[in-house]
Amino acid sequence: MAAYFIAQSAASGQQLYKLGFDESVTKWTDPGFSLNPQDLTFFNNAVWFDGATPANGQQLYKLGNDGSVTKWTAIGADLFPQDLTVFNNALWFSGFNTTTGQDQLYKLGFDGSVTKWTANPGSGGGLGPFNLTVFNDALWFDGATPANGAQLYKLGNDGSVTKWTSMGITSTRMS
Repeated sequence: MAAYFIAQSAASGQQLYKLGFDESVTKWTDPGFSLNPQDLTFFNNAVWFDGATPANGQQLYKLGNDGSVTKWTAIGADLFPQDLTVFNNALWFSGFNTTTGQDQLYKLGFDGSVTKWTANPGSGGGLGPFNLTVFNDALWFDGATPANGAQLYKLGNDGSVTKWTSMGITSTRMS
């Protein structure tokens, strides 16, 4: 096992680096452009992260236990996976599908499947989930819809998503 971290150089932009047990540092990725890895999260014996390529935009990537780096998704021109959070044997994240123009909640299952978990709650936009937080055996997040504005949502163990607040608030922030 090793530790991985993100670093930037003038020659290759942001890349993934490996720190070995012998304290050696190795540049692990360098596809010829800045991969721009973000949000490194350990799940299912691998490290998952948001990475960007000129051809596929920002997508979900997997750093396997064997050191391989695999682009895992190809959703829209850019998926922008953010807030990668482990909950209930799955990796949950906010993703923006540029094809549909919606921010929604996505689930990476233990079997490697990716599912858009929430649907467009009405005309325009999406759910806009952000600040995913595990609390009291549920996944809580801020969400915003054109009809409801910013509200607090709960993803329960049964997979149901519930709008938890119905207040006239303009923003929420979990911490």
